[in-house]
Amino acid sequence: MKYILFLFCIFYGNFLFSKEINYFLVCFNDFIKTIDYIKKYYVNYIRYDELFLGAIRGLLSFLDVHSMFFSKDDIDKLKLLSVG
Repeated sequence: MKYILFLFCIFYGNFLFSKEINYFLVCFNDFIKTIDYIKKYYVNYIRYDELFLGAIRGLLSFLDVHSMFFSKDDIDKLKLLSVG
């Protein structure tokens, strides 16, 4: 167990101090601020799960036309359609 914790600390420590993780944290902070702003000021009530689901779908659609996200409900509907 100590060995695994040691490896985790080394890996995480190197990752934490890299420029890439710092840039990621800045971008993630902007994302969280945007979510909070929408929750406070958007004219209609919207749940966090709806916001995050929309963000995930938008992220994947940004990659290419073949990438898409299926929620559990989407998968259940597909199973129903394919099984009958």
